[in-house]
Amino acid sequence: MHNSERRYVGCVYRYYGDRCEFYNPCWSSPCLHGATCLNLVVGSYQCQCQPHVSTWSSGRTRCLNLVVGSYQVSQPGRRVVPVSVSATCLNLVVGSYQCLCQRGYYGATCQLVDGCASYPCQNGASCTNTSATGSYECSCAAGYVGPTCAEYDPCSAGGPGARCIRNGGTCSPASSPGRVELYVCTCRPGFYGPDCSEFNPCSSAPCLNGATCLMLSGVQYTCTCAQGYDGQFCQRRAPCQQSPCRNGATCVETGDTFHCACPTGYYGNTCDQGNACLLATSELCMNGGTCRNTSDMNYVCQCRPGYFGTHCGAGYNPCAATADICSNGGTCYNTSTGNRFVCACAAGYYGDRCASFDPCSRQPCLNGAGCRKLTNTTYACDCASPMYGSNCQNFDFCDVGICQNGALSCQLINDQSTYLDVAALRNISVRYGHGIVADVRVVNSYRSGGQMIVIIAPG
Repeated sequence: MHNSERRYVGCVYRYYGDRCEFYNPCWSSPCLHGATCLNLVVGSYQCQCQPHVSTWSSGRTRCLNLVVGSYQVSQPGRRVVPVSVSATCLNLVVGSYQCLCQRGYYGATCQLVDGCASYPCQNGASCTNTSATGSYECSCAAGYVGPTCAEYDPCSAGGPGARCIRNGGTCSPASSPGRVELYVCTCRPGFYGPDCSEFNPCSSAPCLNGATCLMLSGVQYTCTCAQGYDGQFCQRRAPCQQSPCRNGATCVETGDTFHCACPTGYYGNTCDQGNACLLATSELCMNGGTCRNTSDMNYVCQCRPGYFGTHCGAGYNPCAATADICSNGGTCYNTSTGNRFVCACAAGYYGDRCASFDPCSRQPCLNGAGCRKLTNTTYACDCASPMYGSNCQNFDFCDVGICQNGALSCQLINDQSTYLDVAALRNISVRYGHGIVADVRVVNSYRSGGQMIVIIAPG
């Protein structure tokens, strides 16, 4: 009999001690298969099992059916629970135990397969069991991918290329032997840099009309406008920026158009034409001549009367100096390079400047009559018989004895008598002593107071 099973005389069953104060749980021989029962504290014990049999500590639980490599744990009022192969069962306190599972198993009774036991996750990944049958999941370290994190992808979450993706770019692993960390980042419009982390506000081409966009910082930029445009985006046409006005003119903009305020001496839409008369530094036209601009830097001199030549300096012509220097239609002729001239007077005029008129110069007296000048505008004709009138234009028939055969008298009735056709009367021809022959004819005849009146007229 073991010491733990000693019975003391006088003590009640299952108790021992000098005063029977201790309870002996081993009294009922709870340990099986040759195990030794050890008293621990009051009311508890431990079975010291044979080799290959686990030690179990419990008030009522025993090590059952122990064989090498397997066993079961039995608890009163509970079903028998299978325990994983090669697990170690430890008695803890009364009514509790713990299974020490072998590698590859876990759980209260080592009933679960540990898929992470073989360390399938590589490159520093963490492993998590996902089922009781050995399934697991690897949480890869930055840059690694695949079921076991065996592959390196720089574009994966946590990899160096992840920054490219976070900035909206597209990451592609670079094909370079031995350099698995390399990648290519394709940035979306507006971004640039190794990881597309920098923004270029000029990428959207905000500057118009051929302007150049200059990035300043971040989202700031400035537009350098092409000639002819201005504004924040070079959107406004600025024609004066091209300096269209020439020769120091001022360009004035009006909307999209302009005009040039020309300085003195220049003209034209862009002040590109010059007025030679205004721009000349010395007098172009001499002797008081007037300069007239004809085209760009071309001119003519309008000379004062009497002067001529390109610059009015070739000489003086008195005939041109004074209008109508020869009066009454006379023609002036310059006789030298000085101021001498002569007037060729029109008919009837005479004098240095044809100011005097001789009315007889035009021979106003007819039929051989003489002319006498009375004034510059009047004259008198000395008519030869039988002519009479202001210019001796009339013929005096009575003066030549036209009336014959004892006619009592001859009287001129009208210098211009009305001709009457009297067929019964005859024509008369008279020759005068001074050689003038007048043909006359009888135009009428009648009796008056016992006299025969005959009216004759020039034939």
